[in-house]
Amino acid sequence: AKEVPAPTGPETPYETAGRLLGFSPVGREDKMDDHDSHATTEALRALFAMSNAVIPASSTCQGHYRQTGKATVKDLLAVRLADMYLGGQYVIQGNCHAGQCAVVINRRGREEDVSSTLIAFNTVRSKARISSLECVTSP
Repeated sequence: AKEVPAPTGPETPYETAGRLLGFSPVGREDKMDDHDSHATTEALRALFAMSNAVIPASSTCQGHYRQTGKATVKDLLAVRLADMYLGGQYVIQGNCHAGQCAVVINRRGREEDVSSTLIAFNTVRSKARISSLECVTSP
């Protein structure tokens, strides 16, 4: 398993993802092509396990995802992954370490990312905590 550095202080969701995934999501110094697919699978498994959970009103993931009723994690993922059928290059990475998980979904254009979504959450005894769900999306 890859050694993950400990946080050096309070972190934004992007900083947490960068530390967990081993790259800087803000800059282009990332090593996305070298990422561990097993770590991504584990993070996605934890995220999918809470797919039916309602996104808390206080979460930065809160939004309208063309759903009826309250938005769930499943609605969020459906919208963020829906464009994959159009083709293009998508990179999905994730990692969990010490109770913190991050999943990043990047849609790449010819030379740079077209869109990016970071989904971060905490786990307790390997179970995702919906109350910790945070998202950063561009554009």
